[in-house]
Amino acid sequence: MSTPRDDPMTEAERAERERALLAERAERSRGLELRWPEVTTSAPDVDALAVDVVNVGERRWDPTGSAFHAVALLRPESDPDASKGFFFGFVAGSSPAVALDPGEYARVTARIDANHWRDLSPGRYLVDAALAVLDVRTASPFAIELSAEQIAAHQPRFRHAPPPPPAGERTAAARERATMLRTMIAAAERSHEVLDLVRQQPTEQEALVAIADLLECDETGARAVHSTSLLRFSPSSLARMRLELEELEQRLRSAEG
Repeated sequence: MSTPRDDPMTEAERAERERALLAERAERSRGLELRWPEVTTSAPDVDALAVDVVNVGERRWDPTGSAFHAVALLRPESDPDASKGFFFGFVAGSSPAVALDPGEYARVTARIDANHWRDLSPGRYLVDAALAVLDVRTASPFAIELSAEQIAAHQPRFRHAPPPPPAGERTAAARERATMLRTMIAAAERSHEVLDLVRQQPTEQEALVAIADLLECDETGARAVHSTSLLRFSPSSLARMRLELEELEQRLRSAEG
């Protein structure tokens, strides 16, 4: 029996999987647009930027497990050509996605990542919004003025709060988490095979090797699967893991773009 694989996927396989995920996300996003309502552009609340998810297609849009997880993207008005991923970060919380008939919309909240307030300086910014899981973004931004008082009010409450880890460390941690999520999702989707394999192996080490072979993961991933609770294989847990993985992949594309 072979040993656990450290790098189960080739670069070509990763690229093909990435293309498939992008195509799937684009298909799930078909017919949707994000629009800033007048209530936001005329009197923006930086803690709750309302944005509308509008079905501009010709048929009903169904969620199929997606969530409306909106984030606000800021870039200095003085540098409008700056990356639209500027100040992009993960923001906890999302609104359950709902079915939308043609012309219907759902109003959700786009939030600024709390960790980015420490990097802002007073001035004018262009604000875009994006759905972190779906491939949907506002067609155009609106301008907002951030004062020193607003920025100070959003700084960490504790003076000695540790600074966030360097960007490189955050990206590496996100990649590791994404790899683990892919392994756990594969295990959940093939839970009956995983359980049968474990029952057939006389020792824990042989069970780990068998899991690694089945799921094409490394030993760390195999150990996580072997020790996980069966509750992680439930449909609701599987849906949450898929959502988290999609969000992580979106963050990684923004960081690497």
